[in-house]
Amino acid sequence: MSIEFRIEKGIAELTFDDGKVNAMDMQWWQLAISLLDQIKAKRPKVLIIRGREKIFCAGVNLKMITSLDRNGIVDSMNLYNEFINRIRCFPCPTVAQVTGSTIAGGCMILCACDYVVALKGEYKIHLNEHINGMPLPAWCVDICAARFSEPHLTNFTLLAQPFTAEQAHTIGVVNELADNPQDLANQAYEAAVRLSKLNTSAYAMTKSRIRVAIEPHGQ
Repeated sequence: MSIEFRIEKGIAELTFDDGKVNAMDMQWWQLAISLLDQIKAKRPKVLIIRGREKIFCAGVNLKMITSLDRNGIVDSMNLYNEFINRIRCFPCPTVAQVTGSTIAGGCMILCACDYVVALKGEYKIHLNEHINGMPLPAWCVDICAARFSEPHLTNFTLLAQPFTAEQAHTIGVVNELADNPQDLANQAYEAAVRLSKLNTSAYAMTKSRIRVAIEPHGQ
């Protein structure tokens, strides 16, 4: 299965693993939204979002995009926006467990989370749309602004500058670095345990005040 979840002791874990690069398409988003809604209904204290070994998420499946007409592209981007907003506005703390390459749309998932633990390594956190000839929707830049400050936001979004996990940690995008995959799993879980001590109701209320859904504005 490409996406699955479990909940134990109040900590939910959503794992992306399609056996490849975790590329997103319409069916992927529909499944992810459904699972996030199921998790939300169970009222966890924390949600961990992780990728497979060496790959967090490679972004939107470009083969899907090139196969769509204009209306299809708009529909797909609206669904993509809905998925990212589900994470961004999730009512409990969210932890991104960055297992490796985080490309294009994968960066939106990272930036939509509240806390980020990343594996050290030479892989890239890279919003590469402008290299591939694809303009960014304005809402994507708004999502990135939650974790990237200037001048890093401009470098990341407009100038398509890639960051290593270490570089992202230095500028505050990544909260913690892990030396190896086992440490990564341990640190992400330990962060979730710490965050689970927060009052869920108070956290959800404050988050709803500062994290409203960012709409696509017809893009």
